[in-house]
Amino acid sequence: MFSKPSLPRLLPPSLLRLLPRQLPMSLAWFKLTAVIFLLQWIPFTGVFLMLFLAPFWSVITVNAGFACLAIEALARPGLRLWLIAPVAYFGGYAVLAHLSQHEFTQLDTQFRASNASRSVSFNAAVHDLVITTKSDGLSGAARSLVHGYDVDRVYTQKRGLKTAGHTVSLIAARSVCDAIRQDSNARAARIYAARPKINGKRTREICMVTGPADPTRPIVSISSRRTNQNSWLLPATLNTITVRSPDGRSVELNSGHAATLPWFPMPVMGCALNSGAPSWDCHAAFFRPTKRGLGAPGTFGRANIPIIAKALGLEKISTAGLIAKATSNFPTALKANMGKRIDLSLANLKRIIADPSEKLTIHDITGLRDRTDLWRALVPQMTKTLIRAFDGGHSTRERAGMLQDLLNRLAPTEYRPVATEILAALASRPDLERRFVRRKTLARLAELGPAALPVLEHRLTFGRRGVNAGALNGLCIVGAPAAHLADKIAQPFLDTNKRRNTDQRFAAFVTLLRLGRPNLADRTIEGSRLASDAVVIQLREKITPRSGPDACVDRNTWSNRLRIEHRN
Repeated sequence: MFSKPSLPRLLPPSLLRLLPRQLPMSLAWFKLTAVIFLLQWIPFTGVFLMLFLAPFWSVITVNAGFACLAIEALARPGLRLWLIAPVAYFGGYAVLAHLSQHEFTQLDTQFRASNASRSVSFNAAVHDLVITTKSDGLSGAARSLVHGYDVDRVYTQKRGLKTAGHTVSLIAARSVCDAIRQDSNARAARIYAARPKINGKRTREICMVTGPADPTRPIVSISSRRTNQNSWLLPATLNTITVRSPDGRSVELNSGHAATLPWFPMPVMGCALNSGAPSWDCHAAFFRPTKRGLGAPGTFGRANIPIIAKALGLEKISTAGLIAKATSNFPTALKANMGKRIDLSLANLKRIIADPSEKLTIHDITGLRDRTDLWRALVPQMTKTLIRAFDGGHSTRERAGMLQDLLNRLAPTEYRPVATEILAALASRPDLERRFVRRKTLARLAELGPAALPVLEHRLTFGRRGVNAGALNGLCIVGAPAAHLADKIAQPFLDTNKRRNTDQRFAAFVTLLRLGRPNLADRTIEGSRLASDAVVIQLREKITPRSGPDACVDRNTWSNRLRIEHRN
């Protein structure tokens, strides 16, 4: 019989002498890399390793492995053939890094050359500049152009605005900024003022104003389309920016950003949670730590700004120029939209009065909370609609809350007849769900005095959500006539088997102090963090039955009061 020849007999003696007779000790680095990767592949251990940035450990283990392998191969003649591995790794990677850098340079040069030859006629005194809807990479472009270049205002198309189809960005003087911040109508109309940075510091002299307004002059529009280049050598995000003039002519500009391979190899191997899928995904690739802009400096859209500005013929503006172009008058278009927003909110309130099941939210009546003068004549109708909403079930619950939020803004004399009707409605509806009645409403019912006690007592523990903080505040405001309910107020907080909300516990503490039961009040906070709270300790002697209803406020309000007292 013939036996199968062994490997040494199949190879010539000259080749056998070149083969290493033993494995290098440096391979331990690669074994360690494999073990770490395997532990990351298992989700149970991988989650913990992910927290310690385990995918980046391979940057050390792999590079150390090849470096040690090269040293060991040079030091031990029998391992010379192993030198091929580190040479191939470091040398091959150097070639790839060079190709990656070269491809970036070519693409950047190409973009800069093509953009330099393209422009659009734009005159800031004649045209309005508009960023169109869904323009990739142009988020914040309007503010950047107004802040950095000699253009007075830039518009951005917006969907979902009730009073305009665009927002405008412009620079305004400090007087305008202060007027916007102090005007609740401006906030309701979504008009905002923010201080920009000049030389790295926030300035108080001017502000960036944004708000709903439509362009009124011929439009130069800017849009952008994003594509991804999935090249292994140079993965890049590319933007094609289209600038269209009022006569319909357009030019296309190119920008983007890309991440080249760094000169030092950084192999990353590991697993992480993909929350989008969701799944536990593993990967192995060379890490690219930095991205660079194509066509202009800047990444994630920042390169687009100088490219657009150059095509439009805009010049950079100095700090003095920025302050000089700030408008000192409240923009007429924004003021007009404030009026439109209020009119729309008032119309929506009337729709709710007509039908409390209308699918409207608090955002549809924005701006009315501080303008009681606009809807004061509607109060009787609003009160009747609120009572109808109590019986409407889920379809009217949100409108019931919206109406209460408005009615609770009335002055005490105006609110008293409203409170009387609401109190009667709640008394006749003992099973009305807790979420139908606002906390502030129960507190305001206490303005009726002892007449509100039956409803407040019932609402105190009604429902499955524990103690009602609104009823607690109401009993505190009523004061001495509610003293007989002190034990009932304290009881839920003496049950050590149930955890209670800190705000509710504080409200019970203040209420019991005002009812003249300080010892019982102490028991309600016993064992909680309020027991050692500095504010609570001061209130222990400060609140008595002689204190007024203004003592029935939350901890933050008391903290601010005490701070002011100590300062004075």
